[in-house]
Amino acid sequence: MQFYNPNILYGLFAIAIPIIIHLFNFKKFKKVYFTNVAFLKNVQQQSKRHSQLRHLLVMVFRILAIAALVIAFAGPYIPTDDNVRAKSSKSFVNVFLDNSFSMEARGAEGNLFEQGRVLARDIALSYKPSDRFRLLTNNPFSFSRTYVSRQQFIDQLDNVIIDKSSMNISNIPQNIIADANDNKLQDVYVISDFQKKQTSFDAWNNDSLLRIKLLPLIAANQGNLFVDSVWIEKPSLQKGQNVEIFFDIRNHSSKAVEDLAVSLYLGKNKKAVLGVNIDAYSSTKASFIIKLDSVGYYAARINVDDYPVVYDDDFYFSFNVQKAFDVLCITSEESNVDLNTYLDLDSSFNAVIVSQNKIDYSNFSNYSTIILSSLTAYPSGLLSELKQYVGNGGNILILPAYDTTLEEINTIYTYFGMPNAYAIDTVKRSMQKLDLQSDEFNDIFEKINGKQRLKSNTDLPYFRKVFSVKKSSRKNIKMLISNESGQALVLRKSIDGGNIYSFYSSIESTNSNISSHAVFVPIMYNLIRLNNVSDRLFIYLGSGDDVVFKQNKYVNGNKILMSHYVDSVEFIPQFRRVMSKLVFNFEQNPNVVGSYRLLINEKQKSVYSFNYNRNESYLDYYNMEELQGFIDKKALENVVIMNVEKSNIKQQIIEAQDGVKLWKLFIIFAMMFLIFEVFLLRFSK
Repeated sequence: MQFYNPNILYGLFAIAIPIIIHLFNFKKFKKVYFTNVAFLKNVQQQSKRHSQLRHLLVMVFRILAIAALVIAFAGPYIPTDDNVRAKSSKSFVNVFLDNSFSMEARGAEGNLFEQGRVLARDIALSYKPSDRFRLLTNNPFSFSRTYVSRQQFIDQLDNVIIDKSSMNISNIPQNIIADANDNKLQDVYVISDFQKKQTSFDAWNNDSLLRIKLLPLIAANQGNLFVDSVWIEKPSLQKGQNVEIFFDIRNHSSKAVEDLAVSLYLGKNKKAVLGVNIDAYSSTKASFIIKLDSVGYYAARINVDDYPVVYDDDFYFSFNVQKAFDVLCITSEESNVDLNTYLDLDSSFNAVIVSQNKIDYSNFSNYSTIILSSLTAYPSGLLSELKQYVGNGGNILILPAYDTTLEEINTIYTYFGMPNAYAIDTVKRSMQKLDLQSDEFNDIFEKINGKQRLKSNTDLPYFRKVFSVKKSSRKNIKMLISNESGQALVLRKSIDGGNIYSFYSSIESTNSNISSHAVFVPIMYNLIRLNNVSDRLFIYLGSGDDVVFKQNKYVNGNKILMSHYVDSVEFIPQFRRVMSKLVFNFEQNPNVVGSYRLLINEKQKSVYSFNYNRNESYLDYYNMEELQGFIDKKALENVVIMNVEKSNIKQQIIEAQDGVKLWKLFIIFAMMFLIFEVFLLRFSK
């Protein structure tokens, strides 16, 4: 036990007063003459002993009463760790206020977020005005990372609003340590609903510099219906096609839902409505089938009506319907007739076929794919331009000539870092294995149990002559097609967003029957179209992922803007140039969900759709017992839980800083001792 005013303890000398009074009894006795006192002798002796005992007890109670009063005025308390720190130095206080969408739920005292704001203010008012404070939220860019005064902290607190961002509780200590204030001891208060999807303690450790206090806010039980994801299985879309749009819808409640109306909008127009049944705490997969009547970008959304949780009722996505793929085919004088015919007749391609002697290098950026068909030589100028082209995200197919030599074909293999051919295998062998899980070939064959499988008796094309290469261990080189002996027929190398597809055998009719085989069209189509796949269907707000704008022929503009499809919301996106590509980062903007046009020099070049993170849609929370279980499991001695419902948080913090005050207890003791004294004096005769 310690004292706030130890000097007052000198008042304990006052206990000498009752001792002096009782040692020197100043009561005057009056003589009374009595004829015979013999009969009163025994009675007098008994009364004297009783009186002495009473006087002694009265003295003791008076001493104790004085001592209790003096100790009470001296401010007795039992010190705590927080109290020792608070008295020794200035306090550095970090308050994390969860402002994610789940905090819009209601609790016993109303809106959880407003309840959290009040708690944060009470925490600040529990400290001295000279202490330093820092407000942390889910959005790392919302406030300064430096400490501010108490009044500035309260002003910042008044400006906090519900935000798109969502941060895992596990990251809080790391963020604080990263901005540590000269290794000072820091108090950390975490005010949150501790949503299960966003709460883990994996990165938490016993840090002697951090004293963490968890303040869980209890939300009322409520269900939620929301679209969890959307996808289109076709990698590229064209006008006139019927496209199936799949979505996963989740019922996060204890009641089953029947015939829930789910609507599909294209732009502002409702395109289709679907009734869906979902069991309690489960999800179901459904789909819309629509016909693509025009080319260009489609801004779409899937809507469900679910009250009171409405922030995730819409799921936005966008896709591009292309008219044709721009392809440049560079051929030798003896070009591959079958390939040329395929490119000319397939309406999916806008193909330009030129001789290798008539190449216009300045137009390379206008094509998404360049095919090198049966070339007899690879000039250094061509190789240099192709390297720049693929570095900008282009797509190259290398189709060697039947009569080319090892030296000639290794010229281009070596230049692009592909495995060199060391021999020519002239044994006729058939194609045997395709990587059916790759992006190139994941939709060629029929799926069995959700996976593509190639039947053992499938008739595949043959090759008479193959360039033998050693297997490569490099991660950016992958074998896509091989023959019966395991030799590579097609390898893919990824370079800076672009791809090089290198054939190690000629597809000319003198060497193979592939050009007349049923697999020729899907193989060639998939290799060409891969670099023409539409941009992402959707992006989560604040994700921070890089988004590459692939259409490199449009990136030379000097005015770049994102414009909302419906609302008058515009912003200049954060981006960087990599060669002639644009790499966007949407961590800070936008703040409003929906579909946005990408405008370059005031012309629309793409559409990106943004949604709130669906982690906030799972309304499951950890209670105090579960949180304590995590703390005990990791033996986190620097973490405690504060009960915000049973006691006043401000009072808890003040007591932790001031220690356990005992002055009231000693006042009660003093009053009790005085009552005992009065009782002895009045009733004990």
